[in-house]
Amino acid sequence: MKKIIIFISSVQSEFSAERMSLHDYILSDPLLGKFFDPFLFELLPATDQRADEVYLREVEYCDIYLGLLGRDYSYKDHTGKSTGEVTGEVTEAIRRIVLILKGEMKRVEIQNELQMRHDDFFRTNYIIPAIEAGMIEMTNPESPTSPQQRYRLTANGKDLQAKLIGK
Repeated sequence: MKKIIIFISSVQSEFSAERMSLHDYILSDPLLGKFFDPFLFELLPATDQRADEVYLREVEYCDIYLGLLGRDYSYKDHTGKSTGEVTGEVTEAIRRIVLILKGEMKRVEIQNELQMRHDDFFRTNYIIPAIEAGMIEMTNPESPTSPQQRYRLTANGKDLQAKLIGK
């Protein structure tokens, strides 16, 4: 039986983490992985062909086109300011980290909790943006690659976590 190809796409570049998460979930799920083959344009190797032509060819080849659309890009913190105004946009990737972070956790613990497999992808698209947005911080910032490194919520991260869980 031929697998059904799902082309996963979005206009917003900030959804790259969500696209990869969906891709990984489909591949790792025993039932979905048996019937579906997810496709991400960004995973194609470089080519000498025009990107738009390759993209459209792949869209025609797929069975399902799944477009991710955004609605909310930030929230108001305890000061009444939008996080977009204060720290940049809060992406779904940041929301996911903020939701699961308890106390101080190692990167691998956070990654496992979110069921993410690719270390570099996770660091680049989840950890670093969450730090840059002021939602999490390192316990040992002077030594970012320390095996003892852990991450914890900042005050803004705690505010967001409370809002997301409805407290």
